Amino acid sequence: NVEMNLAMKNEALEEIKALSGQVPGIQMLAFDSDRTVKAWSLDTPIQPWEIPNTEFENDAMVRFEINGEPVKAHIRFFPFWSWYIVSFVFEKDYLSPIRMSRNIIYLSTLGVFVVVFVTLLIAFHRFVNRPLQRLVNATQDVSKGKYHIVGETYRNELGQLTNAFNAMVVGLDDEKAEVRHLISQLKISES
Repeated sequence: NVEMNLAMKNEALEEIKALSGQVPGIQMLAFDSDRTVKAWSLDTPIQPWEIPNTEFENDAMVRFEINGEPVKAHIRFFPFWSWYIVSFVFEKDYLSPIRMSRNIIYLSTLGVFVVVFVTLLIAFHRFVNRPLQRLVNATQDVSKGKYHIVGETYRNELGQLTNAFNAMVVGLDDEKAEVRHLISQLKISES
């Protein structure tokens, strides 16, 4: 009966260690009421004094350190052998999906801002800069005596400016033609 009990304990301890392999990131620890480690799923040794010296409630969630690293743990007491079974996850592993999600959100937000910024630059270039450059070129041509209207007007302030410029160019061209006509008539009347 003692041998059978010992065999059952050893089998239970092996099953406890094997549980950590079934769930990624979860580690297992079994210790008795004297804080003696019975099973441990990690390869590194654990120091007995690192097990918290507090009274554990059954089905308690606790936070403590194992080998200097903080862990979140669930503790359950098994009275048959007076064992505490602890399933735990290191905080860095526990928080890594949250950190990864935060980084994905940051990068996605940055990507959206870049796309919006590039779209605004393209729209500005197409709907403001290009028509304004045509208007500037046409103004420089007017200063050289070349009168031509600027095409493609819009229904905004830039379009109103372009329409006013075109009206000015037509007016200047008409006045220039009238001055030429008057000069030619003066020449005819002088002769």
